[in-house]
Amino acid sequence: MPMEWPRAPLPPPICSDQPGTWAYDTLTRRIRTEILARVWRENDFFDTDTVASLQVLSNELEAAKESVLTPIPNDGGPDWEKWKAILSNYVGRYTWLTAPYCLAEFYFYRRLMVAVHWFRDRRDPFQKQKELGIQGSLETMFSLLRRLKGIGVVQNDKERGKLELISFLFLSLWGNRLDLSLWPSVSETEEADTQRKLYQFVEQTTTESNKLLANDSDKVFQYLYSSLMRKTGSTRRRVDIVVDNAGLELFCDMCFAHYLIQSGVADEILFHLKAHPLFVSDAMEKDFLYTIRYLEEMTMDKPEWLSILKQWREYLQTGQWRTLEDYFWCQPCAFWEMPNSIRQDWRDNCLLVIVKGDANYRRLLGDLNWDKNTPFEDIVNYFPTAICALRTLKSEILCGVSTENQEYAKSEDPRWMVSGEWAVVQFYRGE
Repeated sequence: MPMEWPRAPLPPPICSDQPGTWAYDTLTRRIRTEILARVWRENDFFDTDTVASLQVLSNELEAAKESVLTPIPNDGGPDWEKWKAILSNYVGRYTWLTAPYCLAEFYFYRRLMVAVHWFRDRRDPFQKQKELGIQGSLETMFSLLRRLKGIGVVQNDKERGKLELISFLFLSLWGNRLDLSLWPSVSETEEADTQRKLYQFVEQTTTESNKLLANDSDKVFQYLYSSLMRKTGSTRRRVDIVVDNAGLELFCDMCFAHYLIQSGVADEILFHLKAHPLFVSDAMEKDFLYTIRYLEEMTMDKPEWLSILKQWREYLQTGQWRTLEDYFWCQPCAFWEMPNSIRQDWRDNCLLVIVKGDANYRRLLGDLNWDKNTPFEDIVNYFPTAICALRTLKSEILCGVSTENQEYAKSEDPRWMVSGEWAVVQFYRGE
């Protein structure tokens, strides 16, 4: 049985009261002048009560150094009691900047849900941005749909299976940052040439870009392949994806899930999604379904691509793909505080959990001030099953990266921890 918390000694939480840090800039500037201002600008359904609530929120953020946290009004949200407990030690005592950074940031979005009456009206204040994101990525999505034909069965060709799995893993990590021109599709290359081009694609992604600071992709494949070889006839193999962003990133996660089913690596995929709008682009079930519906509309005259989307509909109908929203993904709790229902389900039924994105990574590590050399496995040893974290760096928290790689990244990019240009693929197989 794994421990239910990290075996490494816990450092203090990251807070937002240090000028010059990403957390400080986020709470003193970005949230108010970029995120909140855009919400105000892009929505025309706000009533006078919403406008007043948004103004109060804006005023608090403008004076973030002095403004203390206040209780979240009971707006009928099923998560209200949990938030009351989360804030019990902070309300009236901590400001937006002295409270833990993770708590203050999630608190902002929960306050925003109160202001826009989310639990009454179910109108997403970020809907326009999400739709623009997917519409602007259409050509990339079409390019990727071509690469979903002709996926090999891993048990029939281990080497090709490894190259394909790592390619889709990197797709889920990097999205449109990859040079897709190097990734062969069946329609573009002879079958005999596919493996060579896949190898070149993986090599280019891992070595030439040189921005992967930790790369456990080989370990992920070996774990899944070994498990596949031990599979018995009645065993159901489920891979879970804790989703991050809607739009192209979610589409790339769907492509990865398609690969896992078609290759025989997994029998079921469970997508874990947010239960209310969060971090502007975070994906909910409605965004998942909108992605498929929008692409169906855009591919009506492209039967070879429409057939892929039809397959995705069938996955949902047969239960090979499932979606599940949970309020836990919308709260500032460390992942070692996960509800027992999630912990037990992962322990008993899940082969691998893929944790996507920066905010999920922060919670995986408790958003604490870890030494960046701390081994990944010494922090996530509490996890009830195998885990793979796919994360591009967008905040000042990290573990499992050598001093050499840290120094290299710093010399290449002074903003390496927050620019989104550097990444990690980290794996722990569980105990």
